[in-house]
Amino acid sequence: MNQLGNTESVTDTRRTKLRSWISTHCQGLQSEFLVSCARNGYELSQSELSGLLRQKSFGEKKARAIEKGAGMPINYLDTPEVAGPLTLELREPSPAPYLAWPFKKIRPAQYELLDEDQRADIEKYVLLQIKSREPPTKEKHTVPASKSAKVHAA
Repeated sequence: MNQLGNTESVTDTRRTKLRSWISTHCQGLQSEFLVSCARNGYELSQSELSGLLRQKSFGEKKARAIEKGAGMPINYLDTPEVAGPLTLELREPSPAPYLAWPFKKIRPAQYELLDEDQRADIEKYVLLQIKSREPPTKEKHTVPASKSAKVHAA
């Protein structure tokens, strides 16, 4: 029995909570969970994930790495479901946790190796590309007050 009076082992709790996270945050799709981890720079294979959900060893290091990679609260996988309020220390959210990684040939971990100036250059380039494809904005044509008065006077 664990400290909360449950007979479920820590490993069983981790498996249950991982399944729950995938169901709640990834539309029940393991593939979506893997993509969300990859966006945060954590690589996990489909076979490894399947093993963790079944019988593969699921230790503390792996649990913490998955929590960080998926943007879960700290110790989320080790905290059994309990009735009543539960306080968890939350991680800083990823800048855009639900946006797809925009690059096909660059992994997030590779991008993280760039220095701030290199990242700023890439961001400027992407913004220029976006702006060049935006439709031109329509400018409001206002009639100067002097012309407006003449139109009404006529």
